Amino acid sequence: QEVKKEILDSINKYKAACSFIRTQASLRINPIIDAAQNAVKFSHVYDGTCVVVDGGPGTGKTTTLIQRLKYLISRIDLEDNMLNNPDIKITSEQFDVITHNDGDWLFFSPTELLRMYLRDAMNEEGLTDTENRTAVWSKHLRKLLRDYYHLIGSDCPFSGSSESKPMFVKEEMAVAADFLNYLITNLVAEIKNNTNIDSSKYSWRYIGATLNKHLEKLDNVKDFRSLIAFLISLNSIRTTTINGSNEVDLLMSKYKKSVSDMAARLMVAISDDNELYLSLRALINKDLINKVENEDDEDDEEEIDSFAEDKIKISQRLKSMLRSAAVNLIDSSFKFSGINKDFYERIKHLIAVDDLKKLGELALFDKRIRPLLDNPDRFIFNRIPRLYKAYRKNAFTSNSDHWNISILSNEVSSEKRNRPIHPQEQALLLGTINNIAHTFYKVSPRVFENLKHKYIDAFKLCVKPVIGVDEATDYSLIDYYAIASLRHYIVSSVTLAGDIMQGLTVNGINEWAHLYDDLIFPEMDRTPLVTSYRQSPTLLSLAQRLYKKQIGFPAPYRSYLEDTNEVVPKPLWFSSDSEIEKAEWLVESILEVKAKYGFVPSIAVFVSDVNAAARLTEELRSLETLEDESIEVVDCSSGATLSSKDTIRVFPIDLVKGMEFEV
Repeated sequence: QEVKKEILDSINKYKAACSFIRTQASLRINPIIDAAQNAVKFSHVYDGTCVVVDGGPGTGKTTTLIQRLKYLISRIDLEDNMLNNPDIKITSEQFDVITHNDGDWLFFSPTELLRMYLRDAMNEEGLTDTENRTAVWSKHLRKLLRDYYHLIGSDCPFSGSSESKPMFVKEEMAVAADFLNYLITNLVAEIKNNTNIDSSKYSWRYIGATLNKHLEKLDNVKDFRSLIAFLISLNSIRTTTINGSNEVDLLMSKYKKSVSDMAARLMVAISDDNELYLSLRALINKDLINKVENEDDEDDEEEIDSFAEDKIKISQRLKSMLRSAAVNLIDSSFKFSGINKDFYERIKHLIAVDDLKKLGELALFDKRIRPLLDNPDRFIFNRIPRLYKAYRKNAFTSNSDHWNISILSNEVSSEKRNRPIHPQEQALLLGTINNIAHTFYKVSPRVFENLKHKYIDAFKLCVKPVIGVDEATDYSLIDYYAIASLRHYIVSSVTLAGDIMQGLTVNGINEWAHLYDDLIFPEMDRTPLVTSYRQSPTLLSLAQRLYKKQIGFPAPYRSYLEDTNEVVPKPLWFSSDSEIEKAEWLVESILEVKAKYGFVPSIAVFVSDVNAAARLTEELRSLETLEDESIEVVDCSSGATLSSKDTIRVFPIDLVKGMEFEV
């Protein structure tokens, strides 16, 4: 009888352990939100504060993040909560932004496998279009710069680099702040240089005199807010009328007609000289093939259409050349080089110097003054690629200790033409451009809405009202500089989930406090989750020991099951140097799990690297036992079949961070 009782007790414990496995695993799909998680879900609703969900393994930080995301895009839930919470204030305009396309949100993952895993979890939660709204940050960053901002590509200022070693080796945000100061200094210097003209001898002297009065404020420009406000104030000169006519429009109309007439006369002479025509055609087509960016002519509105007929291309280039040659005739400091100079050298025998002189004073106005009056966004943004190239060349020549000089030297080399940009530099450029765009909106929403620059258009398309970041410790500070810049300018909420102890990347953050920065998150609130629901006390005790060794003080989390009599499974251990013995043991264990469940739950096998994954997958398949049970073995090194049933997934250990498996 006693033996019988012991056997029955063992069976009941066995059943209880199986129940524990099934129940705890199902929490992934049917999350239980406790009071702490619920508080995070409803905290800081669109008040500009970045919410950090800080929790150890199994504390439900990712579940909380997803539940918060669902809440933030639900108009019904938000309006219901507003009735009970007067602190939540969301306008109709903000609601339109939030609920655009069934809720406008973006969720970042550090790896493709975790993205796929979370995408499936979000689908189960009823979120829509998850394939397009979940992204691996590094891929998304490059896509933005390539497809929207057009900064990376064969006909763009830069080419992308996939270098994995950090470029910024010391104080990343110091580089971001320094680059902003570099931009301000150079833009202000250019304004002063452009306006250092005795305009009294030109037909546009009245505009020059009015401009000089505004220039008295230039010494007060110390940041982009004051620079943008200054440039916007110059627009009042642009809109000034005299005797009912706009003087700038009259000047530019006269100037453009003179340039067009002169280019038309030259085109006739060129067409009569077949050898010259063929020479110019070859020159312009070669330039279009090798084009990176016309850095000498940032405000030249005459874009050369690479798909136009040859005569049209030559005519367009003639107009650009005439403008440059005319201003150079009056102002020898103007840089007259590149294809414009080559064109001029080949046809200068056809150009009367007196005709060029007549264009000169209007060409000077067009080059030096008009860019300041017309488009403040164009004046700032068009210069960023050129100034960034100059900035990092300075970093290289000064041997800056903030940069990895060996990587930088390769990028700025004559062979690479200062074109490749490291992923961290990509984040720096995106963050800088977007933050300037944000500043335009803050200074004048009316002006912002009427801006037409390609960076502004890209910014408006790419910003999101709701942004979530999982495994948040795997991103660098400069990554967050860019991520934070993707917040929507009208209304936004950013939520991060992670655990400082679990950071895996070389340049990931190691303190939440580092994100509390005017250039990243001026307002931040961190909420710790301390109860682990998905880890048994046995497993969590291991994590706690690792935490103490890594961080230096006791782990702040505890197992939900510590104070219960819940029967939990104990870890199994098998050790062998034989690959076949290990495979056999795994097969035996997998079949035991199937017998306990009655089906195959999500089972993962972790190995050291990609090569080990391939070897073990082959070994398990060779035994054929699993195949007889209709259980497939898949090497998931490249992200294969995360959600298929009856599958054993073999992973290199570095790819599974943030993912959960039942066994």
